Amino acid sequence: MTLEQTPLDKKVVNVLLVEDDPVDAQMTQEAFRVAKMEFKFHWVDDGVKVFRYLQRDPPYEQAVRPDLILLDINLPRKDGRKVLHEIKNNEILKSIPVVVFTTSESHTELVKKYAMDSRCYIVKPSNFGQFSTIVQTVEEILALGSAPAAPETMHILLVEDDPGDEALLRDMLTEGHHLDIRLDCVNRLQAGMDHLRHHHPDLVLLDLDLPDSHGLETFQQLHTNFPNATILVLTGLTDDALALEAVRLGAQDYLIKGQINGKTLMRILRYAIERDRVRNVLQSLSVRDELTGLYNRRGFLTLVDQQIRSAHRNGLNFILFLADLDGLKQINDLYGHPEGDQALKITADILTQCFRTSDTVARIGGDEFAIGAVEYPGSEATVLESRLVDALTQANQNDRRPYRVDCSFGISRLGPRDSTSLENLMARADSALYEKKNSKKKPS
Repeated sequence: MTLEQTPLDKKVVNVLLVEDDPVDAQMTQEAFRVAKMEFKFHWVDDGVKVFRYLQRDPPYEQAVRPDLILLDINLPRKDGRKVLHEIKNNEILKSIPVVVFTTSESHTELVKKYAMDSRCYIVKPSNFGQFSTIVQTVEEILALGSAPAAPETMHILLVEDDPGDEALLRDMLTEGHHLDIRLDCVNRLQAGMDHLRHHHPDLVLLDLDLPDSHGLETFQQLHTNFPNATILVLTGLTDDALALEAVRLGAQDYLIKGQINGKTLMRILRYAIERDRVRNVLQSLSVRDELTGLYNRRGFLTLVDQQIRSAHRNGLNFILFLADLDGLKQINDLYGHPEGDQALKITADILTQCFRTSDTVARIGGDEFAIGAVEYPGSEATVLESRLVDALTQANQNDRRPYRVDCSFGISRLGPRDSTSLENLMARADSALYEKKNSKKKPS
């Protein structure tokens, strides 16, 4: 006997918490006491009990269907990955949203593994204060799930210079479905980029071999200029290795000309759009930066707000550091983007080493980092800045790189009785940062 669907407009949200650690289970439930919604938790501590609960097997005869499942991946008796797979392949249970808990920091791999089966993944917090990010994430997921379905329309941009291939794809896109498809066609890469500057298609079908661009460079140019575009690569029979490399670099999928029909094409297009939608949702809900492993802007703003409240309660100053990695564009231009990514990772490591574990270190933009810290005796802003400068100097002396890793800093302080908003605090630090950056450019 499986669980029946309960009314969607009820006020209490039933959550099935699947967690083998009783301390983490208790902390999770405590964190939800401050939520805007009212949550009722039902707890099981291993993978086998999940299905006993969901099927109302003894001792769960009175179980209610959960509105959400919080699932730890590392479970006894039955692994959480297997539990997730079985839930999402069950016709009755697959509509229940699942949020995955993991201790792993490998975000790119996690997105690939869980994006299509779960609504989101969350790296398990290491302290109670960080559990509040789970509450906000879950509330956003539930709000997302209640949004109205998108209309059955699809806007596609085809970048293809062969009239025969264009006509064939156009025919395929009109057969055997009831979608309202708008297909715009251009025959040059530059024309495709011009189109994307003024329009926002759901998907781009991109031939890699065009009159004004050839091979992988075609995808790289489009993806670099429009990183949020959902791109499917079109390739000939002998170019599948090149297409696979494009997928590795960020394309959603690839199609081999001559090996698809209308039904297959529509399925691939739908899946690609949905995968990209899920990826965007995961990025918006995640609190970590994939490249560096630091908190992202969303995570930083959430945790720093708690730090400021703690500093106020204890009569201490809160200090905000903003740091820009100097010369990132030049590193990318001269040595390539992989080397630029490495410079960002080095900067992140240095910042992490120089601050305490209780401080919040984040990457909040392309080359911009932010650190929130409570100012204790011996850890004043000037001391921390000096420590950072010394660490950067040491790193540049020890590493044999063709470039230096340098940062410009901006610092602002919030006293225990100050009521300045975090937005104003960041604006003051940003102003100080650019004064420092500009002073470096002036001839000495």
